[in-house]
Amino acid sequence: MHQHRYIVVSEREGWRIVRGTPRPGEPYPTKGAAICAAKGFAAREGFTQAEVLIREEDGYFATERVDCARSAADRASRRSEPN
Repeated sequence: MHQHRYIVVSEREGWRIVRGTPRPGEPYPTKGAAICAAKGFAAREGFTQAEVLIREEDGYFATERVDCARSAADRASRRSEPN
């Protein structure tokens, strides 16, 4: 089982994913938006599990683990539900 790691850091312009993506992109306006984007990258790249490390503004790290297989199944079931 392969686990991939994404690192989200605070910068002057906002929050940025600095590792784990094919190329660094534009900064995200909020920490939550950057974390959601990192989780989305993991799911789209087909990883079964991923970690999102968040370097807080005080320099400490927080970790969020992502079960990509479960996330993909949840998205698929929502698409098949009638409105």
